[in-house]
Amino acid sequence: MTVVREDMNGTKASATYTPTVTPVTPTATPAESTGPQGLVQTGTVTFTEGDPVAPINKDSITLLDENGQPAASVDAKSPAGDVIGTYTVDKETGVVTFTPTDKSYSGDVVPAKVQAADTNGTTVETTYTPKITPVVPTAEPATSTDIQGATQTGKPVFTEGDSRVPMDDTVPATFDDGSTTKTVDGVGTYTVASDGTVTFKPLPTYVGTPEGVTVKRVDKNGTPATATYTPTVTPVTPTATPAETSGVQGATQSGKPVFTEGNSRVPMNDAVPATFDDGSTSKTVDGIGTYTVAADGTVTFVPDPSFTGTAPAVTVVREDKNGTKASATYTPTVNPVTLTPTNKVSEDIQNVPQTETPTFALSDDETAQITSKKLIDPATGQPTDETSVTVAGEGTYTIDPTTGAVTFTPEKDFVGTAKGVTVQATATVTNEAGKTSTITSDASYTPTVVAAVPTAQPATSKDIQGATQTGTPTFAGTTVQVNGQDKTITIKDNSYTLLDKDGNEVSTTPAYAADGTTEIGTYSIDLATGQVTFTPTDKSYTGQVTPVKVQAESSNGIKVDTTYTPEIVPVTPIAKPVETTDIQGATQTGKPEFKGGTVTVDGVEKTVDINEDVPATFDDGSTTKTVDGVGTYTVASDGTVTFVPEKSFVGTAPAVTVVREDKNGTKASATYTPTVTPVTPTATPV
Repeated sequence: MTVVREDMNGTKASATYTPTVTPVTPTATPAESTGPQGLVQTGTVTFTEGDPVAPINKDSITLLDENGQPAASVDAKSPAGDVIGTYTVDKETGVVTFTPTDKSYSGDVVPAKVQAADTNGTTVETTYTPKITPVVPTAEPATSTDIQGATQTGKPVFTEGDSRVPMDDTVPATFDDGSTTKTVDGVGTYTVASDGTVTFKPLPTYVGTPEGVTVKRVDKNGTPATATYTPTVTPVTPTATPAETSGVQGATQSGKPVFTEGNSRVPMNDAVPATFDDGSTSKTVDGIGTYTVAADGTVTFVPDPSFTGTAPAVTVVREDKNGTKASATYTPTVNPVTLTPTNKVSEDIQNVPQTETPTFALSDDETAQITSKKLIDPATGQPTDETSVTVAGEGTYTIDPTTGAVTFTPEKDFVGTAKGVTVQATATVTNEAGKTSTITSDASYTPTVVAAVPTAQPATSKDIQGATQTGTPTFAGTTVQVNGQDKTITIKDNSYTLLDKDGNEVSTTPAYAADGTTEIGTYSIDLATGQVTFTPTDKSYTGQVTPVKVQAESSNGIKVDTTYTPEIVPVTPIAKPVETTDIQGATQTGKPEFKGGTVTVDGVEKTVDINEDVPATFDDGSTTKTVDGVGTYTVASDGTVTFVPEKSFVGTAPAVTVVREDKNGTKASATYTPTVTPVTPTATPV
């Protein structure tokens, strides 16, 4: 090669360069390994550069396939040409890995070819050769012993041929024919679990030692090993104890004979229902009751509701899980129900209802209930469905059928000890089947009535004509002994009332004159105090007033009455005439004097005033009178009379009568008389 350069003037100069290259050849060392069957093996091949100038290019390390072409992975084969695994190489370290895929193979393996190149691209190859040594697992047989019907297990011991090739837990164990379940007629069923544990479920009736079964497992390479499992079954026998119960008449009873397993691990078979000894589960004995046995051996006895005493025994049969039977009896006893009565008495005041409840005690209420309480009709001596019966002259007895409480409502006038009444209770015994029977019992109820009547005193009043009057009759209760204690009757609040002419209770009623027919006012009563008010409507009436009846009721319902009588004292107004005098032609006025009448009532002076609301009039009812030739009279509402004389009239004019009335309408009259004196003019001559 010629190299040319020039100086600062541009003058050129040239010279030649000739190199010499010597060859560089890399080398390689093969690798071998030996390992147990089924395990991964590795070997490290070594590549050495021919000169440090051209080191081995690690990225060029590769396997060569059968065609000599680079490959990341190639099949590993046996000398027979079967693929038994794969080769891979780590470029960084030169480690070649043999991964077996057919783990059942052992022996020689065809070597893997490995190639590398230096940085000049010069290649070199070598080999990796693994060898597989065989691994064979071993096994030991297993036995077990247990009771009849019990499931047994046993597990043959499988030992790997090499600790690096353990038994393969991912491959389930089987029996020697490849199955996992075997059933042997008359013996039982064997099942092998994936880990080689054999479960033997004997027939419940089998006892003894059967022929065993062979179990097979493989190791991680699939190499099999076998061993036997042989169980032994020992017999079990259950026992039973009888049961007895007692209960009240009609009540369902239950009893359970005790069945005890022959071994705690062979319990009684709850899946097989218990029966009676004839194979049935229900028995009915006429007049006694019905027995029913439940699946667990519990016997339920539903007695006839009328039966008492010890019932016939029944035999119960059960079996254990193996089907081995045991039997025992069950015997129920029925105790009778009784109904005990208690008589009752009571005492209270006249006309007040009394209540008492004759009682009936059931000896047991589990199955019996008192279903009715009825009165005995005194007329027939038999129980009646009616809730009330009446004893003439005494009163009425009424029963509450629900509670049995008897209420005696005496006649108003009855006092003393009543004949009483009988109550019959019926108790119904009902069994679980709904069948019934009854028992009865009688109890008496006798009331006593203590006399208790309130008293009443009349009232009177007197007042002036037209005045409203009041009077309060006196009503009083009384105190009597009841059951040894004082009992006071009082007058009921708001029980005061008036009685009209027909005896009806009213709060107001007309008031009549002494003739009993002429209505002159009204009576009214304060219901709370009993005060009676007489309000006159005809204020012109005086004298006696027909009494009104006043009634009150005591706290025990006894009504008594008395009277209230008002008296009206007459009152007459007073009037005085008046006269006036004045000269001829002058208007005159005069006012008769009217004053209310006054009387003394019970020492008290009382006046009825003139009624200023009623205008005064003349006696003919007019308010103006004209007398020809005399003049004109006019009366004002207050009674003042104005007289306007004619101008020519002189002398005493005729009197006029002025009428006024008091507040009762009672009239009074007085006259007014004017006198006119003449007026005569005079003349003086000149």
